Amino acid sequence: MQEFLIVGLGNPGPEYQLTRHNAGFLVLDHLARHYQVRFRTHGKYSSTVVTPKGYRLYLVKPLTYMNRSGEAVRIFLTKYHFPLDRVIIISDDLALPFGRIRLKPGGSSGGHKGLASIIGVTG
Repeated sequence: MQEFLIVGLGNPGPEYQLTRHNAGFLVLDHLARHYQVRFRTHGKYSSTVVTPKGYRLYLVKPLTYMNRSGEAVRIFLTKYHFPLDRVIIISDDLALPFGRIRLKPGGSSGGHKGLASIIGVTG
């Protein structure tokens, strides 16, 4: 069974709940509803696990606010010894028209504060 960590970026709190900046949280919430699982809070992040055919996906939502997302990701990676080549980050990208997605294997943060925070702690 292949394992992946999927980090959805966003900000906690009802005022951010349905904003574009919370795209990562929204995607993970959709997956959790689809697989009928609930997130549990573990200090600086909430997480759950879904197991579609042949995969185990760890869904993680940092609760540290966007600019400090790296703190939560570092804690999870350290606790579970997760390899970086199995990490997927879902975030908003204001450079793209609404509704468009881009897959980007590696690279810079492109000015995104949440991505910059994660890159800062993972290298």
